[in-house]
Parts: sequence; structure tokens; C-alpha cells
Amino acid sequence: KKIKFYSSTDLKAWTWLSDFGPAGAQEKAWECPDLFQLPVDGNSNKKKWVLVVSYDWAHEQYFVGDFDGTTFKTDKNQPETALLVDQGLDFYASRTFRDYDNTLKSTTSMGWIATWDYAPIVPSSWGKGFWSIPRDMELKSFPEGIRLIQKPIANLQQLRTSSVSFVSKLAKGTSRIAKFAPNENIYEIDATFSTKIPNVFGFNLCVGEGRKVSFSYDTQTEMLSIDRTNCSNVPIEKFARTTSAKVVPINGKLRLHFYVDKSSIELFTNKGKEVFTLLTYAGETQAGIETFAKNEGTTMNLKAWKLKSIWK
Repeated sequence: KKIKFYSSTDLKAWTWLSDFGPAGAQEKAWECPDLFQLPVDGNSNKKKWVLVVSYDWAHEQYFVGDFDGTTFKTDKNQPETALLVDQGLDFYASRTFRDYDNTLKSTTSMGWIATWDYAPIVPSSWGKGFWSIPRDMELKSFPEGIRLIQKPIANLQQLRTSSVSFVSKLAKGTSRIAKFAPNENIYEIDATFSTKIPNVFGFNLCVGEGRKVSFSYDTQTEMLSIDRTNCSNVPIEKFARTTSAKVVPINGKLRLHFYVDKSSIELFTNKGKEVFTLLTYAGETQAGIETFAKNEGTTMNLKAWKLKSIWK
């Protein structure tokens, strides 16, 4: 459970400099480290280093601190528990891009959407897992400390088509979204909910054939829960799982920004502090979109787009 730093002048002979760890989560193996520097709160004169490491074959954690070229040291207020890069079910071994030609406006990362528990047996003939959408990385100050922020790269907006936008109040129970009904799981939804009314509400995605993925938010506990126990149209051992995490509203509002693809969902909450990525392997007819609420009256401001393929 250590990251070792080495230096070299010729990339052949290497000299050990220091070790970092153990720290944070220490289950099973540590692997796939990455180290990059980011400005804090957009201030280029105030920068911190971020050390990312994958652990337990299923998760990524990060540490914020300082690196002097020899030793990495975490900030004093770094929690003992793991800070997760992604709080979903499938995100691992991410990589940042080296911006050799100055075309990136930020430090940009992509991760492997898969988990080793079932990566070898997923129903794909062309590969085991795939890359996430690119994410721009930032550091932002919060009362509890400096935290990593992830945002979908702006270039993804070039894929948008068939725009839909409306404001409505959620009805009690479950309802199909009549104004946005794509016939396949290739779309983007950007929804903001008022959290002033005590409620449990959310989305059912990939709905069809008696299956779905549920995203549920409880305004009183401030917990976002994801249920994927009945989603894939083929049996995958250890695939039926749930997860949850605390997501604090901002000024009484909760933002849920989804990117839905044929076999995956990526969710960015609020301004990107909590991110959730998961595989779905839904059937082709599982393209339904539903909202649900325990009580009526919660206001939803929804924008949605079908997305063009990146492949020609």
C-alpha cells in the first residue's frame, strides 16, 4: 500500500526518492497511480498536487497535498477515510492527458468503466469495459477541506441534438417523461430539483422489459441512492449492486447531470463534487425514462438532448 517515487536522467537508470503510504483506503491492491497539479478555486497562484491511486480492484481514491519533486505530503486536514474520485459502481484506473500542444483548457482525465469482479465476463466481444467521457478536473475549497471537482468537457456539447427544455412539478408516484422519449440510450439530461419540500424523488432510466436503473434522492437525509439490481438483460455474476452517497444541495437545489450511453450512465451532481459512474448493459428496448416522487410538488427544471455518435 505504497506509492514509490523514482527519478532518472535517461529513463534507464532510476533512483528511489521516497514512498507515500499507507494511507486512506488500503483494501487489496494499490495500482495505477497518477499525479497532477491543479489550481485551487481557479487561482493559478495557489496550486495543490493531487495523487490518485486505484485500490481493491474496484475504486479510486485521491489525496490532496504538496509535492516538492521528491516527496508527496498530504494536507493536514486530509481525512483518514478515502476520498473517492467516483462514487458509482464502475470507475477505475483513470488517466490524465499530457497537454503537449496546448489544446486543453484544463487538466483532463478519463477512467475505465469496469470493475474486476465481472470485467472478464461482461457481454461484449470487442473489449472488457470502456473509457468514460473526458472530464475536466478542478480543486475547490469547502468547509471540510479542498475537494476534487469533475466536469464533462465542453466539447461534448457538439454532440447535442433535439433539445427539450421545460419546468414542471413532480406528481406523486411514477410518470413517464412524455416530452423527452428517445428510442435508444444515447442522451444527456440536465435536471435541477428544488429540495425545499421534504420528499424522496428521482429518475428511473433504462426502463423496459421489467428492468430499470433507479436514482433516488432523499431531501431529509441528503442521500443519493442508485439501484442497479435489475438492469442488465443478460445475467452477469456479482453485477446486481447498489450504492449511495451524501450529496448536499446548493442553495436549496440539487442538480443531476446525466450522460447515458448504450451500456453506461455517468452522473455529475451539483457542480461535480460527487460523480457516479456505472455500467448498465441494458437491452435495446430498455430506453424508457421515468420520474418518481413520494410526495407531489417538487419543482423540476429539465433540459435534455439526444446525442450524436462520435463515430462516423
